[in-house]
This record gives sequence, C-alpha cells and structure tokens, in this order.
Amino acid sequence: SPHPEVLRRTALYSGVVPLLVSPGRDTDQMISNATEAALVSGMVRPGDRVVVVAGVPVGRPGQTNLLKVESV
Repeated sequence: SPHPEVLRRTALYSGVVPLLVSPGRDTDQMISNATEAALVSGMVRPGDRVVVVAGVPVGRPGQTNLLKVESV
C-alpha cells in the first residue's frame, strides 16, 4: 500500500507482511510495484506466488474487491 496507516493496520493480520509501495496508475502497475518491492526486500523469489488483495479502481479507499494469486 502507498498508505502508512494501511500498513499499520494490516501488520496485525496473521501471515500478512505489508510493504510501502508507490501507487500505480492502474491495477497491473500496482501489482507490478508490489511484486518488485517484495523481490527487492527479499521476501519472495522468482517463481514464488503471492496473494494480492486490493481495491479496484485504484485510488478509491475502502473498496477491497480484488483477490488475485500472482506468480513472481
């Protein structure tokens, strides 16, 4: 998420490791930014799978309506 408040809240969820990332202009860029941040941080390696939870359209807070399993 690009929002520190969201990171603090999601850090309380079991199994969730929040990352501060740049917002994307669309869903694909948002997922790409998050995946790249996870790679750089060492949390994932190429070939790993991550679960993306987000709101679409991007930039509208409070609307979590996307759940996607993405290969890194």
